[in-house]
Amino acid sequence: DLKLFCVDGACTLVCSRCIGIYAGFVLSAAVILFNSPVKFKDINLLIYSAVPMMLDVVFTSIGAYNYSPLVASFTGLVFGYAAFYYFYKGLFQFFAVRRGSRHNEEHKESF
Repeated sequence: DLKLFCVDGACTLVCSRCIGIYAGFVLSAAVILFNSPVKFKDINLLIYSAVPMMLDVVFTSIGAYNYSPLVASFTGLVFGYAAFYYFYKGLFQFFAVRRGSRHNEEHKESF
């Protein structure tokens, strides 16, 4: 299929855009592993990073230009990179809240 990511005749089971999203996720995780993440207060970065991907889908769907696996992969990479930041931030907040509520319950029991 045209949308699958293929190298030397071997194709993946996911499209080029999804490969880009996964690669962006992994790349962002590696960067955050070695550097502290930049703080973003709202979700605007995620929305802005999705715009090129959505435009690519729309323009390809209406026939403005032909599907390009390279463009699809790149727009997916941009979105995946930003998406991991919010995934990481959400996990961090989830476990911080859980740890905080458990810590508060332990102190209530000791009084």
